Amino acid sequence: MRKILLIIFTLTYLSLAAWLLFFTSAGPLHRQDGREKEMILSPFKTTSHFLMNALESERDREAKILLFNVGGNILLFIPMGIILYEFLGKRNTFFYLISGFMLSLTVETLQFITRRGTFDIDDLIWNTTGMVLGFWIWKKTREMVCAKQQASL
Repeated sequence: MRKILLIIFTLTYLSLAAWLLFFTSAGPLHRQDGREKEMILSPFKTTSHFLMNALESERDREAKILLFNVGGNILLFIPMGIILYEFLGKRNTFFYLISGFMLSLTVETLQFITRRGTFDIDDLIWNTTGMVLGFWIWKKTREMVCAKQQASL
């Protein structure tokens, strides 16, 4: 039963993530078909741009864009850290760091090739952070549950 629930969770997550990353056409996630391909390879260029706009502007909109960009990228990849932990078992943090980076690199490359998003090094950083955070949170949660179960025996 646990494995079935994990598969359902994984398929639901992957469907939602694919929709958000490639097919959303409204709001701040607006994707434009056929736009010029763009690569941003300077680390934290986009994040610092949004941060400076948020600090210089008296409007909440700029701060929301910053929060949405950074927080959204992190939150979107937290479940992937959990999924990998469940499917691949205990590995060291470096394994999840590399896995997160490679998965994010794949997503960014596909967005670039299909012109459904910008290839942005900041996204690689924040997506990888989200995946490692998901792995770490899940690992610590499982350790606490196991310790609690051991203590009650």
